[in-house]
Amino acid sequence: MTIHVPSGGTQSCAAREQHPFLDAAIDATLTTLAVAAKNVMASVPDYLLIETAFTAVQWIIVGPLTALAFRPPAGQELRAPKPAG
Repeated sequence: MTIHVPSGGTQSCAAREQHPFLDAAIDATLTTLAVAAKNVMASVPDYLLIETAFTAVQWIIVGPLTALAFRPPAGQELRAPKPAG
């Protein structure tokens, strides 16, 4: 599987899977800051703390469920992806 990136290039899923925590941190930061920029709030640090805690709890629950949903069927082993071309 190939992911098309905005620069016009491509990046394999395997390359993205090498740094899942970095990807999660960047994604959470961008979404949290985007929402924070749209709303007037009394305490930005409190908002960031609540959003960060929510994101962490969400991924603690969703991460294992995603792994469970996409695991290979019983009796099948994982295979490396075939090279493109």
